[in-house]
Amino acid sequence: MATDFPHLRSFQHCRKDVDLVCFRLPDTCPLCGQSTSTGCRIPPFVLTSPLSSSQEAPQSIVLKPTHGDFLRDYSATCNLHIGVTDRFGFVHDFDENGLHQGSVWPDCLVVMSYGHGQAEVLDQALEIFSQQPVWDKSRYRENEWNCFDYVFEFLHYVRHPDVTPVMTRTEFCDKFVTQKKKSVEGYISLHRQALQAGCVVVPKKML
Repeated sequence: MATDFPHLRSFQHCRKDVDLVCFRLPDTCPLCGQSTSTGCRIPPFVLTSPLSSSQEAPQSIVLKPTHGDFLRDYSATCNLHIGVTDRFGFVHDFDENGLHQGSVWPDCLVVMSYGHGQAEVLDQALEIFSQQPVWDKSRYRENEWNCFDYVFEFLHYVRHPDVTPVMTRTEFCDKFVTQKKKSVEGYISLHRQALQAGCVVVPKKML
């Protein structure tokens, strides 16, 4: 991950049907009370985070909370902001202040890739698309012409094969955004539980 959030680690000590998730290996196993310095069935390994820096996701559609970040601030009811990265991983996005180009999102969720052609050509397409007057801040409407419309219209502009002309913005969100949100929610829950409890006992089937 791009920021200084600690990495979640998983290990097994005395039982194969239970994983233990933590940031730092505890001195004793919370299940059997024995020392963790020896006898781990599976030594601690870093759990892959679903979050990454936008610069690790060139030519992708990326998502983050409108305010704050996923690990500290996300909830099922918070507003989300979506943008497009160029071949260098810089984000282009649209909000009530107009078009923003060249920012870096340290911890975002990759929704999908649109890099199905030459990188330079797609960057040129993004630049031309973004210059259209419809992305002036005076055109912004919170519920009718917003960041999702910017992304959705761009995918149509570059004729992304997974976004057909008949797909609506709602269908796009249901197909791509909603599923990706579910993938990050479990990780966020584990992260917060580990911060609070130190070590989380997780049935194997949940990871």
